[in-house]
Amino acid sequence: MRNGERGYTYLMLLFAIAAFGLLLAGVGESWQRRTQREQEADLLFIGRQYRQALTAYYESGALLTASPGANVAPKVFPARLEELLDDRRFQPPKRHLRRLWLDPITHDEFARIEAGGRIIGVYSRSTLTPLRKQGFGSQEDEEGFKTAASYADWRFIGAGGSITPTPNSAERPTGGAAAPPSRS
Repeated sequence: MRNGERGYTYLMLLFAIAAFGLLLAGVGESWQRRTQREQEADLLFIGRQYRQALTAYYESGALLTASPGANVAPKVFPARLEELLDDRRFQPPKRHLRRLWLDPITHDEFARIEAGGRIIGVYSRSTLTPLRKQGFGSQEDEEGFKTAASYADWRFIGAGGSITPTPNSAERPTGGAAAPPSRS
């Protein structure tokens, strides 16, 4: 084999390796987007489970006041998320949520939205930009989520809850960190 032929073969091998590298990079990016879409769908499902459980907890307070001799304040949100699993205001205890879910994006606990020492909602702490911008399936989610800059802007608040801070209770996640500003 002459020197010119060896150089040509070497050059073709370098081009083939570069093309294979670009192909792998494209597959990796596609895989990452697919994973993020799956996590996004899980976040929507789990967030709605929390919203539904917080609403059920809140609304069930009205049932307590209908009972003779009840001395429980009607329509309050839980002080802890664990109360959604085991609502001891009822005998036997009522379950509004089957388990406490982790945030599928960060794989950590959800941040809590509090008002008056009660948990009115949850949200992800993730600063990733959502892929989905429409088609959320509910009018409430559609209005609140389509302009979200990050998953932290996807707020899952129980019916009856308001994220407008009052002078004595500001919206904040547990752990003392400042919450992203609320959208009106």
